[in-house]
Amino acid sequence: MELNGATLVRVPAVLNRASVGALRDAVATASADAASSAIVLRGSDVGTFCRGVDFAALAAGEDPAEAVEMFAACLQSLRRCSKPVVCLVEGNADGGGVGIAAAADFVIATFDASFALPELLFGLTPAVVLPFLAERVSLQKLRWLALSSDRIGALAAVELGLVDRVEPADRCGPAIESCIKRLTRVSPDAAAAWKRLTLTAPAIGSSDGVAATLHTLRRADIVERLRRFVEDGEPPWAMERS
Repeated sequence: MELNGATLVRVPAVLNRASVGALRDAVATASADAASSAIVLRGSDVGTFCRGVDFAALAAGEDPAEAVEMFAACLQSLRRCSKPVVCLVEGNADGGGVGIAAAADFVIATFDASFALPELLFGLTPAVVLPFLAERVSLQKLRWLALSSDRIGALAAVELGLVDRVEPADRCGPAIESCIKRLTRVSPDAAAAWKRLTLTAPAIGSSDGVAATLHTLRRADIVERLRRFVEDGEPPWAMERS
């Protein structure tokens, strides 16, 4: 898989203090990588995206506080990242793994991918990932997914909104590459601004949209980009970005 224009971040198979810390650092590094326009999330193990919390670490007595807090911060970093985040889910995504996928801007899954929220079986709740899941799935569907602990396939996940696109395993590479190619054409500043604006939907009648639009239309580099497109037919992505 060619990732020209994007930075790959490997998602750990299980979530514990060490693996979440490594994921947090990898997301921070990818976010600051000036050479890339996007981040791609992919599992570390063949056949598994992420199985969620590391029960073995908890059973061994690891204090969960630091891992849980870091994980919550990591999800926020993914959601608030100024770059587009694309997630590839291959194999199982459980619990926190479903939350990681939900925090991405676009999710591609293989036909053999599956998703489950098994926390209630163990007396837990998927509370940390709830805000990110709720952006993609209605609360009623999300409530039942956790109550039933049902494992759903990739096509069912598309119907719910957890997944945006399903591809055969041998077509995921080209699908990711095509997605990245489109994202490298987008102005980084505009992408960052749009991601900020869509953290929450503004209320109808809000002046935020007018202010944001006027701010960009008054920028000299934006006006020059529009002029060159009108006069010379030069596409925006052909211009050197400031």
